Amino acid sequence: MLASVGVRARPAVQVNRNTGDRMGRHLWRAPSASSTLQRASALAITTTLVLGAWLLTAPPASAAGVLPSKTTLTASPVSSVAGTPVTLTAKVTVLGLGGLGVTPTGSVTFTATNGTASAPLGSAPLAPCLLTPCTATLRTTGLPVGTTSVTGAYSGDALVAASAGSAAVTVAPKPNPGSSATVTCFAGQPCDSGLIVGPTGSTTFDLVADPSSGNQTVSASLTHSGQLHCLVGGKSDGDGDSDDGVPFDGDLATFSSTAADSSKTGSYTGKGSVGARMYHEYVENRTLFVGCFGAPHPFKGYVGGVYTDAQYVAADGLYEAQLSNCANNSGQRPCFTNIQGAGSTDTYQVRTLPGDPKFIG
Repeated sequence: MLASVGVRARPAVQVNRNTGDRMGRHLWRAPSASSTLQRASALAITTTLVLGAWLLTAPPASAAGVLPSKTTLTASPVSSVAGTPVTLTAKVTVLGLGGLGVTPTGSVTFTATNGTASAPLGSAPLAPCLLTPCTATLRTTGLPVGTTSVTGAYSGDALVAASAGSAAVTVAPKPNPGSSATVTCFAGQPCDSGLIVGPTGSTTFDLVADPSSGNQTVSASLTHSGQLHCLVGGKSDGDGDSDDGVPFDGDLATFSSTAADSSKTGSYTGKGSVGARMYHEYVENRTLFVGCFGAPHPFKGYVGGVYTDAQYVAADGLYEAQLSNCANNSGQRPCFTNIQGAGSTDTYQVRTLPGDPKFIG
């Protein structure tokens, strides 16, 4: 086997490695102040050497990918929503002094792995570059929901070895206003309704049924408008006015949620004797406790923006208003109870939008 290196600039120098010689490094002394070496094979390297002694590596003429490479992968953004494009960028660098002036060619294949399942995302060619790293870019909307490990695998070429890099991307469910969840709360026991996806994230309802009311089915839904509102449903009082169909105290409780406002704080409405706690996944503190009920109905809450302990009977219609805390006003319904842990009860100072009660229907 012969590995030869010729000097393009005079004087000519050739290094021969015979079949019996070991593959490895060989000493070559440049005879002039500057000499250019070029190996006359498919694995050609051209480089300029200054006067002095150099160690040359002589691989077999048939070897492929003899220069090691490193591939790094980045994703932008690293947190996304299903269906939103994510840009994957792979950078391939040829390692070592032997890679100076070497431009890798070929392509990068991108693969998504979520759990035990893997799926190809596509491939992209390396863009031409003078000095490494050379870059391949893929824009995709095919990432699954969850935390996905994305791998960019460089194919290698005749001179540069293959390599791969990976990055993690988290994809949230696509917002789906109008989605809903229903749960049955057993008497006196807390239960969760699970996850409802909102415009800016996920909204979770934690519910507990009033012991005196038995089992209660509670539904939660998201509004497309992002505004707080009351859902018409439940029993009718039969008088034919505008509050027909609105649940009253002791009826099945109906909740309506908006996922967020400008500060990403969730809110909810509620009616009936079911205590509830709702929080947005991005916000730890729970605020804006409001109730939904039909009038005429006595309640304690804000009147003209000022809180009153006196019972207030509103005009006929649907209203947003503050719910009394059941721990302090056990005889006044509707009321609000927040159950935390096993048997412990947290009482929050509830508040509502300025100017409530506000006529909304």
